[in-house]
Amino acid sequence: MKHRFPSLFLAGALVLGLAACTPTGEAEVTPPSSQEVSLPPASPTPGPFGPAGHFSEADSLPLGRYTPWQKAYMDFLSRNNEEESALRLWAESATSAEIDAQPERWESYNMCSERYWLYDVNKDGIPELFIQYGNGEAAYETTCYTYREEAVSEVVSFPSGHSTLCTYPGENGFLLLWAHMGAAYADRYAIEDGELVNQGQVYSAGLDAAQMGDSPEPEEIWEGSEAIPSYYTRANTRNPLSPALLLPICDYDRSLQQAPSLTEEATVRDTIGKVLWDETAFISVSGDGYYGGVGTVTLEEFLQPGAAYPYNDTALAVREQAWADANGDGQTDCILQLEDTEGNGSTAQFYLVLSLQEGQVYGYFFAYMEDAAVDPDGSVYFRLWNQWHQMSFYKDQCYIVPSADPVVGDGLAWDPFSGAKS
Repeated sequence: MKHRFPSLFLAGALVLGLAACTPTGEAEVTPPSSQEVSLPPASPTPGPFGPAGHFSEADSLPLGRYTPWQKAYMDFLSRNNEEESALRLWAESATSAEIDAQPERWESYNMCSERYWLYDVNKDGIPELFIQYGNGEAAYETTCYTYREEAVSEVVSFPSGHSTLCTYPGENGFLLLWAHMGAAYADRYAIEDGELVNQGQVYSAGLDAAQMGDSPEPEEIWEGSEAIPSYYTRANTRNPLSPALLLPICDYDRSLQQAPSLTEEATVRDTIGKVLWDETAFISVSGDGYYGGVGTVTLEEFLQPGAAYPYNDTALAVREQAWADANGDGQTDCILQLEDTEGNGSTAQFYLVLSLQEGQVYGYFFAYMEDAAVDPDGSVYFRLWNQWHQMSFYKDQCYIVPSADPVVGDGLAWDPFSGAKS
């Protein structure tokens, strides 16, 4: 049985190649000249950039007053994703003869984007945008973009296999940590006069046999440093026509978002209850970027072999349910723990989070999660590969980021799921 769930972070080499190149997408996007984008609600509700905005994803983003750099980065990612979607769709059905006849197109497909980071390198209040392109460690290349003079500008591209981007708190710069095959080193990079400059190596070490599978912790290199969270460039990496994952850019400063309209608890439970027990359809969304985004389905359809999880010959089953505010928006969601009845792995690997938004239930599916917990303040956490994470979602956009550990011993209040109303 195949399993694929890459790490939230890259691991390994960042040797700075100072020849800039953009594998795909436009080199520049010009946003409006206003200092902020005002997004008043309307009927029907427009996306964050209004009815005239570029994005097909717009209706799936929270309303808010976003800054020009946010709009420019979202526009850039969306346009880049549109171009790459055409390549992915072609590659999915291309024959060997078609590939041989169009080698440049095939190479462009292999250099489509995979992940991105947001980090304010020179601490001027506007983060740089780093996009990773390529189809594996040997091919990974990351391009740094910045927002200046009302446009997104490419700064430089560099090889980025076996590498991690790490913060450099309090000062201009970030760390590029490489670790592979028994060695590790880190260089500090900073932005000087608009250029990304290598300021020299700040760490170097050989790894003994016991350390071969682990890279050094960023904190060992620079006090307070940590890995910068990365995000998939698409909401669903298995779907060639998936929209760009833009919610992390919206969330960069949540104070800019319009407060969500909350639904009364009784209505939430009643509406989600119809999905649980009355075969009412919900919109399924991939929570982990790989599995679960199969469109509008009933719960029974969603659990069938090959639906939510493509590698099962038997259906998933709902084992337990809990009610908690999964994404911290102030409204209760329903969290289902799903059991792999085929016996492949832990019964705690699969979760489905049902959320009521504007009268519609959305379901966010997560594979390979090891555990779930809740703090006394109501914050919900999921554990993946021994690291706790928290999630953010809105309509068909969802992602998770590493977090501090929850309070030990506080588990979700699970109830057995009987398949019928209690």
